[in-house]
Amino acid sequence: MILRIQSLYLLLGALALVVLLMMGGDLWSRASTESVTWLPVALMGLGGFTAAGALLAVFAARDPRHPHKMLPGLQRQRKVVVGIQLLTVAFLLVLFVGLYMAGTLPLLSDLSGMGVLALPVVAYGFFFMARRGIDRDIRQLRQADSFRLRD
Repeated sequence: MILRIQSLYLLLGALALVVLLMMGGDLWSRASTESVTWLPVALMGLGGFTAAGALLAVFAARDPRHPHKMLPGLQRQRKVVVGIQLLTVAFLLVLFVGLYMAGTLPLLSDLSGMGVLALPVVAYGFFFMARRGIDRDIRQLRQADSFRLRD
């Protein structure tokens, strides 16, 4: 199932979060964020868990019990992607609230700071597009099943 477009969206969303975690490390380790000690741990935990979930969601569409049926696997993949979207929203909230509490949110007017703030939004956009692709596949499979002749 790696060739479906939603798999590409899930991989790009996970990549955006990993890039954010790698390049944004100096942002939340500054002296100003030492007042909010939970911020680096929360961001690394939520971001890593979300990126790993997105990578696992690529393979959630395959149902080992029914390899010839795609619908149950796609429905499971949709549930996983919705959970990933919720985790991404939680990541965004933790990022913005933590940076606001540390007092560094107004200081992010440079280009790298804007990139740090934009990457989780881009990741959410990719996850949204993946969910739309999964919904389209589910709709097409249900439509094809309705036209299939029964014995």
